[in-house]
Amino acid sequence: MRIGIIDTGVDRNHKRLKNIYIEQYSFNSVSEESIKKGDCQDINGHGTGIAGIISGHNKTFKLISVNVFNEEKKIIEAKLISSAIRYLVNKCDVKIINISLGIQSEHYPEDLLKAVREARQKDVLIIASIYYDQDLTCYPANFEEVISVASGYVKHKKAFKLLEKGSKANIIAKGGFQRIAVPSNAFKFGVGTSYATAHFTGIVANAYIKKQWSSLKNLQEYLVNASDDNLLSFIKRDKNLTMNNNNTEEKSRPRIVEKHLIETWFKTNKNQKIALFPADEKEIESVLKNEDLVTLNIGLAIGYPKALKKNTSYSVVRFQLTDEHFKLFDTIVVGYLTDQLDDVNVVFGFKLLEACILNNKNIVTWDKQTYTVINELKKKYTDYSGITKLIGVDDKLKIKIFESTDTRFKDTIPSLCVIGTTRKQGKFTVQLKIKEILERHGLNTSFISTEPQGIFFDADFIFPMGFKSTVDIKLEDWVHVLNGVRNNIVETKAPDIFITGSQSGILPRHPSYSSLPPKSLLYVKAIYPDAIVCSISPDDDVDFIKKTVDTTLAFTNAKVLFYCLTPYINAVTTDDVLGTKISTVKLDKEAYSQKMNFFKEKLAAEVIDVTDAKNESIIAEKIFNHYSK
Repeated sequence: MRIGIIDTGVDRNHKRLKNIYIEQYSFNSVSEESIKKGDCQDINGHGTGIAGIISGHNKTFKLISVNVFNEEKKIIEAKLISSAIRYLVNKCDVKIINISLGIQSEHYPEDLLKAVREARQKDVLIIASIYYDQDLTCYPANFEEVISVASGYVKHKKAFKLLEKGSKANIIAKGGFQRIAVPSNAFKFGVGTSYATAHFTGIVANAYIKKQWSSLKNLQEYLVNASDDNLLSFIKRDKNLTMNNNNTEEKSRPRIVEKHLIETWFKTNKNQKIALFPADEKEIESVLKNEDLVTLNIGLAIGYPKALKKNTSYSVVRFQLTDEHFKLFDTIVVGYLTDQLDDVNVVFGFKLLEACILNNKNIVTWDKQTYTVINELKKKYTDYSGITKLIGVDDKLKIKIFESTDTRFKDTIPSLCVIGTTRKQGKFTVQLKIKEILERHGLNTSFISTEPQGIFFDADFIFPMGFKSTVDIKLEDWVHVLNGVRNNIVETKAPDIFITGSQSGILPRHPSYSSLPPKSLLYVKAIYPDAIVCSISPDDDVDFIKKTVDTTLAFTNAKVLFYCLTPYINAVTTDDVLGTKISTVKLDKEAYSQKMNFFKEKLAAEVIDVTDAKNESIIAEKIFNHYSK
């Protein structure tokens, strides 16, 4: 089987291409005199990866590579693709041509269409990638004579799905996380339609060898029979993504347009200027400390006048607001207002809420008691025209999800869950860091937050199951609600990966007499991730860490990618006001390093400080390695 590859050339000395038959040509212009044979340079690096994927399907394939990358202009020209197609058809006796690239344009190149039609007349199949943004046209993929391929979440490289007529692509294939060969015997991790196209070329070429199709006339019959209709695409036009429990037709099924959750409201009101109160609270502090990752517009941070612990790393107002302060925000997000021991702080909070109502500010909270106070104040001030919301999950939302979304579990998208052995281990920070790293690598992430402050970090769903939980649905409904949420996100956003995290520790440290499993374990079981990152503390017992991980793995089909070590330990301290108490103390660098080495040895695994930027490459590599297998 001779397969043409129109791309950027191939590094034929790469170890992944060992013993693979490769002919090389390089086009600098449309004239045949400019064709160079035997040039194995791949300056760009893309073509080597494509050749590696195709040959991975069958080592006996004969690859005919044509380099159309203009090294001087750093572009690929339509005229060179046309010339390469004609050369491969007329001079190289190929049966299939893989084009994992294209020309993004609203107007199709006429000569390229002619070359494609000439190839079809000679029964040569052309397979090409659609543009990564499916709403933009790309040639030759968007020609009817070409099989166009999009990226999908496909775990097995030999699987593909034939899409219905009217879709932006004909095929989805394995375009998710994978390890790609690049020049100089190196590898990288990537996703995209280019790689999906190469996989599909390998599949179809093998099918031709096995006589499952013999010409373009009977190719469609093979595609229909071999298509795996359970696969999920990353393009919006694939309408067979989910099936409702009552088998209602897709077109008639309603969508969750308004989830009645605050993160949805914020996503549609991103121009809101936000005030935070109280800035001294753990949840609000995590927002201010990660302000560079916040996707909302924070205009003001307000703290208690008599806070026991005042953070000086950011500016905080601790006195009655002036008219100028109220101009700085439209919406105030309020934490656990009623948890204060000091009456001065409680009164300050009540007066602040009252002033916000008088100024018609929107008020959002993740505390039921605070929400009750807000509603009582609204009765007093009947002219109030702002919006008030409680972040939570209730039966009303549950019913809405059940009525409009498939709530069965579907293993469709890679999912990573951060777990821990106890509370206050930085699990939320770990999630944010992983999200940031993957997005910097070009991935479309979906973040399901179990912390209410996830609204500030573009979370797609908030499931606040931790301290003072506002998840007011039965435990047995968790799995169905979370399945529905994930299925809805897949359908509307098509993410490359889900990121989430549990609350507190997976296992109780003391005897538990409840007949129900711990909530953190129940959440992880409901999410059913295929990758785990475990946060641990310096004073953790190694056996307890192993027990936590083993229990988690027993309830999921996951693998532990690495551990994250927090630098904080519990210690007995003395305070002039409160006297002797248990508090958290940060280890110095030497002690932290010793603990890091200790756990690496005892756990025989990677233990990482996620706050150290030097570890970003390790984190990315661990995740990409797991999903590229």
